[in-house]
Amino acid sequence: MLLRLLATVCFVWALGVPAFAQDAPTEPPSAQEQEARALFEAGRAAFNDGRFEDSLGYFRQSYELSGRPELLFNIGTSADRLRLNQEALDAFERYLAALPDAPNRREVEGRIRVLRRAMVATPEEAARTETAEPAPSVIVVQDDDTVFETWWFWTLTGTAVAGAIIAVILLTSDTDPQYMLGDDGDTHLTLVGP
Repeated sequence: MLLRLLATVCFVWALGVPAFAQDAPTEPPSAQEQEARALFEAGRAAFNDGRFEDSLGYFRQSYELSGRPELLFNIGTSADRLRLNQEALDAFERYLAALPDAPNRREVEGRIRVLRRAMVATPEEAARTETAEPAPSVIVVQDDDTVFETWWFWTLTGTAVAGAIIAVILLTSDTDPQYMLGDDGDTHLTLVGP
């Protein structure tokens, strides 16, 4: 019984854990990849400083060198901050086409809807639309982050492990719970282990 329960808990837990990301490359990065990485870092720094024109230029250059689709999101976000609606729209659409399973797909689709409405709306309507769904503010990091580097993964894992341990203890306990009357007159439940 205990073995079957433990196997079921492990199987259910394993279903929720995505596979590892690509293995790390065994070759050192080429000069072109290093330059693309440096441009990405410069773009991220410029974006964080609010220098969106600079960040847009850096992200464009990095994308030209590396072709990494994540940079299309960064290009779209920088262009969106500059109100370059058509460029932002094009970049976001190309991003979703290149990464159909993007983790921020819903957010990007929402921003695409806002940009499309803003491009056909009057200036007054566009101003109202802009406040409805704000521009994305998170830049996708160029590195291939895994789910194991996120806080929510470890929170869920810890919760699942704690729940499994409590379930095993409760299910393997051979004794019935004992009820005792406390000093304050309340009834207290005491579980006694084997």
